[in-house]
Amino acid sequence: MISIVIPTYNSIAKMDLTLESLRAIPEKVPHEVIFVDDQSKDDTFDRLSAACEENENWKIFRLAENSGSAAKPRNYGLEQATGEFLFFLDSDDILIPSGLENAYLHAIKFESDAVRNSLEVVAPDGTSRMSDRIPEWDKIKDTSSRLRAIAKFQSLTCSFLMRREVVMDNDIRFMESRRIGEDITFSSEVLVKCERVAYRDVPIRKYVKNDDDEASVTQKLNSSNFKDFIEAWADVDEILGASGVSFIKEHGHAAMDYALRQFIWFKTEDLSREVFDFFSQFCNTHWNYISTFKFSRRLNELVLAARDDNYEQFVDACKIRLVLAGHDLKFMNDILPELQKRYNVRTNKWTGHTTHDEAQSRELLEWTDYVWVEWLLGAAVWYSKNVQSRHRLVIRAHRSEMTVDYGLELELSKVAKIIAIAPHSLNDFSDRFDIPYEKFELIPNAFDVEGYKTEPDDADARRFQLAMIGTVPSLKGFHRAIELLAKLRAVDERYELSVYGKKYSEYGWVMNSESARKYYAMCDSRVEELDLENAIHYQGWVNTKGALRNVGYALSLSDFEGMQVAPGQAFCAGGQGLFLPWRGVESCYPSEFIFDSIELMAEYILAMQDDRTSFERASNYGREFMLERYDTKIVTSRVADLLDRVRA
Repeated sequence: MISIVIPTYNSIAKMDLTLESLRAIPEKVPHEVIFVDDQSKDDTFDRLSAACEENENWKIFRLAENSGSAAKPRNYGLEQATGEFLFFLDSDDILIPSGLENAYLHAIKFESDAVRNSLEVVAPDGTSRMSDRIPEWDKIKDTSSRLRAIAKFQSLTCSFLMRREVVMDNDIRFMESRRIGEDITFSSEVLVKCERVAYRDVPIRKYVKNDDDEASVTQKLNSSNFKDFIEAWADVDEILGASGVSFIKEHGHAAMDYALRQFIWFKTEDLSREVFDFFSQFCNTHWNYISTFKFSRRLNELVLAARDDNYEQFVDACKIRLVLAGHDLKFMNDILPELQKRYNVRTNKWTGHTTHDEAQSRELLEWTDYVWVEWLLGAAVWYSKNVQSRHRLVIRAHRSEMTVDYGLELELSKVAKIIAIAPHSLNDFSDRFDIPYEKFELIPNAFDVEGYKTEPDDADARRFQLAMIGTVPSLKGFHRAIELLAKLRAVDERYELSVYGKKYSEYGWVMNSESARKYYAMCDSRVEELDLENAIHYQGWVNTKGALRNVGYALSLSDFEGMQVAPGQAFCAGGQGLFLPWRGVESCYPSEFIFDSIELMAEYILAMQDDRTSFERASNYGREFMLERYDTKIVTSRVADLLDRVRA
């Protein structure tokens, strides 16, 4: 009989497939299932208890107190086991019944003490690959060479069929003081005590990489956990060394690569000086092997710092790295200082939608962990085709990208998340480029609300100052701003309109487009007809954090927008943003500032003309709205949360 031991802790939400696979074990494979719950906080124990009542060969036990790792539940389970063979299964892995049957029948036929198997790895998107395969096993005859092959090609996890007598007679147990690496120590102790070790190139379980918010033990690493890695490697090297096998030589590269990558991504603190010294000593002790390992340049920095006993360099090199890429990074200005507190940040400024210094882009890609691409344009496509599995790629889409086809060229499997800045644009991008909703994250643009100057030079004059930030393209609705200004000046000639940013005539593509030239020529003619030449001022690029303090109303008169930051900036500066009802605006800004027509907008502005109290009350409301919803600290926290989740 096989005793299948499964430790559990808050596991039940992701155990459906696990339980289904256990129920599918053929009757001709005699077995018992032993669940050992590590004091789950949810209803894992109760629901598994109910499942055990329905399956007579299933049992469940519960530890008196939480142990914090799988070691103690496994030890408890093997003490309760009665089978000739033991098999340890993680609660979120899926047993492959045919693989278990194959291993069991092989063990019975050839009197094997242990049967190792290949492994099926299932990615969050459902795709799978084979791992832990040992080539030409049948040509390997002696025990030492077989142990060497296992150490070289497999991960030494404890999920393999082993004779219980070997474990019990040699008093082999999982080390309960170690949270990480206790399984490879256990496995190596078992294997060296086995007289007959077999391998079957048939997977016995599926290891499922879960894409959820619950971090595993190896996704929350402190100095003590990192020391566990090193001690486990040293222990296994010593255990296998008695059989003439060096674990460091055969598997040290894979083990160190994994541990260093995990520590970079999931550390909860800088590595302590004490543990760093321990790691440095380990590297120097085994440098004859480690010097031959081909690490990525990213990890090689850490290994060399450890070899050279350079603690400060090691700590700095462990800090997560982020590259910001794209042709226009202005929307990152407010969030960048907060990101720089959390990450080492470098920028990759493209010269156009598709043009860049490719050598620099590749250099930064080699350096970084995260890539954040602004705009779903050529840079997003290039990075999606060039990032590696060790990178995490996030793309922020605004709105104008809907008019081009770059989204159709993405290698979507390489993209961790696409950030949409408003609900309606999320839906539009999903539909336009056939991208699944689950690939998106909704995070609005950030505003450094406290960084804006709010005191105007003249509080009364401010209420007569309108502004647009950009009048290109024609969808911005500059012609509507002209009509609005004319209506206001018909009542009071003190009203003026400032246009910030480039004038339309400064854009080459505008002058090369017949339809655009006609549109802006019409606007110019209308300005002349309405005698507004002296009432419209083209200010060029300005620091909006200072300039908008003298603006009463920033206008959003577009046909459509993603979110449009200009009116939000006006709220931050103590003014107001006024909107025509482009689709989705009500999900971005307060309804009190959205008007069905230019006429109603004009009535609102005129009503405020001599009512400073009402103007300031509305402006304060708008500023509080921005603080509560879009302030840099709030948005950065959401960005950091997203990056934390996608790094797994």
